[in-house]
Amino acid sequence: MEDRSRGDIPRDTPFLQEALDAASTRIRNRCEWHIFPEISELGYRLRARQGVSTWLPTAHLVTIDSLTTQAGADVDVESLQWWRDGHVEGIPSTGISIMNFTHGYEEAPADLVALCLALTVGDLVARGVLREQTLTSSITWDRASGALTQADKADLMAYMIGYQP
Repeated sequence: MEDRSRGDIPRDTPFLQEALDAASTRIRNRCEWHIFPEISELGYRLRARQGVSTWLPTAHLVTIDSLTTQAGADVDVESLQWWRDGHVEGIPSTGISIMNFTHGYEEAPADLVALCLALTVGDLVARGVLREQTLTSSITWDRASGALTQADKADLMAYMIGYQP
């Protein structure tokens, strides 16, 4: 953060880690999934109907590791069709199935890192106003707080579950 802020926010800034965590949480809450790092989701209870598409709670599916039907039968995951955005077709039974899958990015996407840092800076140095003015000059701030702006929300669309470009 010190390098990114050109020294304005040193490493020992009070509440720096809390502000980074809060910014990351805001991004994850908006997108409705963890995004990073790549993890294995074990025992995900999936309600499916035969012949109907299903969406997993991810926007970056890496692999489907196993699927067990409500009756306890293992399904050959090679018979499933799935896409990176979490869309799955070919689940052979109706009811609740148990799925293990891997999802998330191995490394945090650069645009999300930049947004997280911008939100953190907003939390740490925000003045609560966007513009200050005196008789002869004015200052316009990029952020009044660490909250997501409309532009931030638009940038996060690509990471949201079910996003169709």
